[in-house]
Amino acid sequence: VIGYINLAIDRSILLADIRAKIIRVFLLSFTLLNLCSIPIYLITRRATASLAELKKTANDILSGTAARKLEFTDDDEFKEIGQLLNSVLDTSASQKYEVGLNKKLLLLQADERASQLSIREQQLNQASEEIIATREQLHRLANYDHLTSLPNRQYFIEQLELLLRLCARDAKP
Repeated sequence: VIGYINLAIDRSILLADIRAKIIRVFLLSFTLLNLCSIPIYLITRRATASLAELKKTANDILSGTAARKLEFTDDDEFKEIGQLLNSVLDTSASQKYEVGLNKKLLLLQADERASQLSIREQQLNQASEEIIATREQLHRLANYDHLTSLPNRQYFIEQLELLLRLCARDAKP
């Protein structure tokens, strides 16, 4: 006859025993996880140090403050990127130098042109003054007697014609 065996197992004892084993498994897992994460962190940090250096140099290049060159002691894939950034730095430095030279050259040319313009303006003012003086002298010679400095007949006729036209315009006799 097949029968059932009735065992009396207390549930609280079973749960306490399982709970202790679960806590021990959890603590062992946590300790193992921490022990594995430390070397992983150190390896990752060492591997990403080159990336951090590249990032910093790239940011310096963007901001225009990069002055140092990247140097990699290991033969790794970052060496090629570093060489590329170094060539960008060299090109940037030479372009900055050329821009500075061009700026100085333009400033010198602007100063030279300004001084030429100033000289031309003085010459123009002098020529204008000479023209005004010559016109006044011609007016004096044409309208005044050079011995007595009195108005001559030509000036009298011009003034008379002018007055007659003004009277005719205003309808005055």
